[in-house]
Amino acid sequence: MPSLPVELKSRIEALDVLRGLAIFGILVVNVEQMFLPLVIANDPVAMILGERGMLAAWAFTDALFENKFLTLFSLLFGIGFCLQFLRADDARSFRRLYLRRVLILSLFGLVHAAFFYKADVLVIYALTALVLMPLRRLSARALAWSGGVLLVLTVAWGAVISGPDDPELMVRKRHVAADIADIRANGTITLPRRAVTEPDARPALVDPEAPVELELPIPARAAILVLDGNDDFEQAKVDYAVFTHGPVAAATFSRLSFLALLVVLYTPIYLLWRTLALFLLGAAIVKSGWLDPTHRSGWRRTAWIGFGLGLPMTITATALHIVHWDTQGAIFYAIGSLHDVASLALASGIGAIVLRLCATQKARRARLALAAVGRTALTNYIGQSVAMSLIATSYGLGLFGDLTRLQILSLAALCFAVQLVLSTLWLRAYRMGPLEWVWRCLTYWSRVPLRHRPG
Repeated sequence: MPSLPVELKSRIEALDVLRGLAIFGILVVNVEQMFLPLVIANDPVAMILGERGMLAAWAFTDALFENKFLTLFSLLFGIGFCLQFLRADDARSFRRLYLRRVLILSLFGLVHAAFFYKADVLVIYALTALVLMPLRRLSARALAWSGGVLLVLTVAWGAVISGPDDPELMVRKRHVAADIADIRANGTITLPRRAVTEPDARPALVDPEAPVELELPIPARAAILVLDGNDDFEQAKVDYAVFTHGPVAAATFSRLSFLALLVVLYTPIYLLWRTLALFLLGAAIVKSGWLDPTHRSGWRRTAWIGFGLGLPMTITATALHIVHWDTQGAIFYAIGSLHDVASLALASGIGAIVLRLCATQKARRARLALAAVGRTALTNYIGQSVAMSLIATSYGLGLFGDLTRLQILSLAALCFAVQLVLSTLWLRAYRMGPLEWVWRCLTYWSRVPLRHRPG
C-alpha cells in the first residue's frame, strides 16, 4: 500500500481551514433555501413587496457562493477519503470501517433532511462514497483523468437538463411570490379543488379548478395532497403555509418527499456523477503529492489561474441570468455550465491560497478559528440547519418567507460568527465535535474518549 509523506501523517491544518470556509459558504446558500421556497430561492425574485437590496443580495450569493463552496466541500471529501485509505494499515479493516462510516453518514443525512433542511447533501455523499470505494487503488494520473473527463461530461449534461422548458417560467415565479405575499397578509391560502380533494371525493359536477380557500394552519391531509406530486408552484405556496404555521407532519412530508425526488431521480442522472468526479479529483490531489509544501510555487500559479478564470466566468453567468431573466432563450443553457466550471476554478484558487497562508503561518487567529469549525464540520453543518430552522419554521419563530434576502444573509453571517466562537471554545475541552464523536463511536462500535487527557 502506498504511504503518506511525513508532512501529511498528522492532521493538515489547511484542510481544516478549508472545511471551515466551506461550511460558511454552504450556509450562505442553504440559508436562502431554508427561508424561501426552493422554486424561487435561486432566482432574483422578491418575496417581500418593496424589498430593498434584493437584486444585490441575490447577485452576491449567486456569483460568489452558489455551488462554489459545495464544490470545495466535495473535493475535500475526496481528499479525506484518500488520506484515510493511505493511513490504513489493513485494507480489509479499512473497507469494513469505511462502509460502516458511510452508512452512519447517510443516517445523519436522513435525520437532517427530515427535520431541518430538505436539500441535504450527506445522503448523496454517502451514496457516491460507495461508488468511490472500488476506485481507491487507482494512480494519481488515473484518478485525475477519470475525474476530469467525468466532470466535463457532467457539465455538458447539466447544460442539457437545466435549460428552461417553460416560456412562462419566470412570470410564474413572480406570481407565486405575489401569491405568498397575499397568504401572509390574509392568513388564508387559495388552492384549486383538485389539489386538496381526493379524486374519489370530488363531486362530478364541481369544477376541479374551482378555488378553495383554507385558513392557516391548513389540515395536514390537504397539505400532503398538494405536496404529493402537484404543481411546483402550488407546492411552494403550501410550503410557505406549513413551514410558517404547521402542521409539522406536513412540513416533514415536504422535506422527505423532496429528498426522495433528489435521491431517486436527480442523483442517478446527474448529482452522483458530478460528486464522484470531484471526489476523484480530490483523491488525485493527495496521491499526486500536491499538498506537500514543496509545491508552493504551484499553489501560487493555481491561485492566479483559479481566480483569473473563475471570477470573470461566475460574474458573467450571474449577469446573464439577470439580463435574460425575462427573455430566457438558449443562453440559459450556458449559465449553469459557466457556474460549474467557475466553481471548480474558484475552489482550486481558494485551496491554493489557504495552503500558502498555512505554510507561511500568516493570519494565525483567523486560521485557528476556521480550523476549529472545520474540525467540527459535521456538527456545524447540521447545527446551522437546526439553528436556522428554529427561526424559519413553525416549531420555532415561523419566519419562513417573511425575511428579505439582506436579512437572510445577515442571519447567515451571525450564525457563522457564533459557530466560530463555540467551535473554538468546545475544542479547548474536547477532542472533536459532539456529532463527530457519535459518528466515531458508532463506526468503531465502542466509546472513544471525548475529553482531552489531563496535562
